[in-house]
Amino acid sequence: MKGIFNSILLGVIILFAPINISAQISVPNVFSDNCVLQHNTKVKIWGHASKNVTVTVTGSWNNETVQTQSDNEGKWLTELSTIDPSYTPYTITISQPNDGAYTIHNVLIGEVWICSGQSNMEMPVRGWLPDCPIKHSESLIQQSGRFHVNCLMVKEERAGSPREECHGDWKVASPENTPYFSATAYTFAMYRSGWTGRPIGILVTCWGGTNIDTWLAPEYTKKYDNVSYESQDKWNNKTGSLLYNAMIYPIKNYTAYGFLWYQGESNVGDKYYANKMKDLITGWRKDWGNDSMPFYFVEIAPFNYSNTDQTAKLREQQLAAALESTNAGMICTNDLVSPDEVSYNIHPGDKLNIGRRLAAMSMVDTWKGSDPWGPMYLSMRVNDNKAILSFSHNEKGFIANPNITGFEVAGSDKVFHPATAEIINGKQVEVTSLKVDKIVAVRYCFGDAILGNLLSKSNLPVYPFRTDKW
Repeated sequence: MKGIFNSILLGVIILFAPINISAQISVPNVFSDNCVLQHNTKVKIWGHASKNVTVTVTGSWNNETVQTQSDNEGKWLTELSTIDPSYTPYTITISQPNDGAYTIHNVLIGEVWICSGQSNMEMPVRGWLPDCPIKHSESLIQQSGRFHVNCLMVKEERAGSPREECHGDWKVASPENTPYFSATAYTFAMYRSGWTGRPIGILVTCWGGTNIDTWLAPEYTKKYDNVSYESQDKWNNKTGSLLYNAMIYPIKNYTAYGFLWYQGESNVGDKYYANKMKDLITGWRKDWGNDSMPFYFVEIAPFNYSNTDQTAKLREQQLAAALESTNAGMICTNDLVSPDEVSYNIHPGDKLNIGRRLAAMSMVDTWKGSDPWGPMYLSMRVNDNKAILSFSHNEKGFIANPNITGFEVAGSDKVFHPATAEIINGKQVEVTSLKVDKIVAVRYCFGDAILGNLLSKSNLPVYPFRTDKW
């Protein structure tokens, strides 16, 4: 009986005694196997452990070991120094006292790019068949194993307040994995890796049909009177900061080289878009602790929105945001869409050339003397029914073209008519129309779905423009 009583007493003591359970070491999904770390810098590594313990982190590339202390919630953050870009697979080992080590495998040292936007960034290498194919899809997939590109596609999630973690795993480019990568991000990385000789990590966080408001931090959305803040039961992909909280904030400590952005279709008609775009650039750079990180984006392509002026004005705002931001750029797309796509496909299939142009723009500091911008309208000289147009970013002049399309002219009545255009002096364009005796204004590809075919000898198209402000 005494033995039974002692057993019961011992059980009670154990039941009510303080329990000190050791929390297992963990890191966010962005540090899954196959992750890519930014080269030649100090990269942030963070996660959870037991409360108030010493956490030890070691990178196998230089066997550097750093230690940090977890806080009262078990959170910890430290930095590791990285080396030159390398195709050698490394490991990161993380441990705490009295617990097994956690190891991240197949870590590459290279470049990291944060890629975001809506469906044209989300669109995978395999396409969305049958309506939205990707040109050269099969070739891109079958040859993907040749390139050192790893990709993490962040799971689509919304949040009303900033989250600590998002979800997704790093995958190595291969015929099995590449079909599900973002086509825009992958083709960019493929060219960038080939030209630099570096492994490229593309961290893709995007969602189709979303507007820019939902990707902005709350401190910026509060500036605008047209941002939606609906109740939680009505959350949608226009609600301010909703995707920033769930898909940007959790990765802001992941050290990166630059940003890619492909969005705007959902903001057609937004008079504040240029300012929001500049706020996005400023805010994300602030989050990543680098106010000069490269930021490159894609002009929305020609498509029949049935909203001519508003679409053109959105592109105009996109270009303004690029020109008014440091270390930023925008590629033009008005020559990359077929006449058939204009009427039914808001997701043009030539993502290969979009990726190539983004990659070429990213090489501006490496390719000294190169100009990644296409020709831009600079000035106009009018002689009655003739307008002579000059362009910047056109040192080499235009490719000869006897059938230039996309130009319109108007007189004082502000009615625009299709115009005939001719290259003169190799670098200028003369525009005329039998329906306008005295030209007052000229427009080029300034509409929903006007395709352009005027290209520089660098094979880059003229950006849409208007000389008026009507």
